Amino acid sequence: MRPSFLSSPDGIDFDDVLRIFKAATSEAGKYLNNPLLGTLMKHAPADIIAVRGNPFEQFKLLEYPDLVISGSRIIVNDFTKNKVTH
Repeated sequence: MRPSFLSSPDGIDFDDVLRIFKAATSEAGKYLNNPLLGTLMKHAPADIIAVRGNPFEQFKLLEYPDLVISGSRIIVNDFTKNKVTH
């Protein structure tokens, strides 16, 4: 059995990270009978988050996104602030 990517001494496996993102987006939409959910396609639900940095390398960035758009409304927009990322 392969070690968990979070505890792997070899670092993060990109394929594992990609599977996690798909599980939270497009794969979830399939299981919820909404195949457009989690996709960027015409007529898909338009909720979006954006972060500064690479969430594939730092999952913590997703905890407090810099931009949240939901139902065509901007809920959070921290891109107008000068924010330092590490």
